[in-house]
Amino acid sequence: MTWNAQGQPGVPGAQGGQGVQGIPGPFPATLPAGQMLTGTYEIDGTNSSGGTSTSIAGGAISFQFRLAAAPTPHFVAVSATPPSECPGTAVNPTALSGNLCVFEAVSKGKGSMEFFNSSTGENGASVFGAGLVMFSTGVQKSCFSDGTWAVTG
Repeated sequence: MTWNAQGQPGVPGAQGGQGVQGIPGPFPATLPAGQMLTGTYEIDGTNSSGGTSTSIAGGAISFQFRLAAAPTPHFVAVSATPPSECPGTAVNPTALSGNLCVFEAVSKGKGSMEFFNSSTGENGASVFGAGLVMFSTGVQKSCFSDGTWAVTG
């Protein structure tokens, strides 16, 4: 059997048509439904009157991705039983779809906590995140609240 030498390359073919659009990249315009984001929060305040009146401290939670709709916020204080929308814990924060769950891990001198929509200044949360306002008990010179949060689109 005799082998022939390799032939010359052929003429290039015509270019193919436009391919099908691929899936979006890793940065969606809004968080996909059912996907969860998590993070931490910290609020610290001091009472300049020496603990004889209530002080106010604030903080914020900023979501890594915009949500399609504003979530319903829930605050779960240390040792409190979380609502059914917030099946997680401070160690493992989780939230059901459409909810922002803030799990307090530790606090001192905290009286009450409120959410506010940073976009409108009204109570609640926005598609971008939520503000937190903490009122002290008024009996300690300093107050704080630290923990974790979860939001599901």
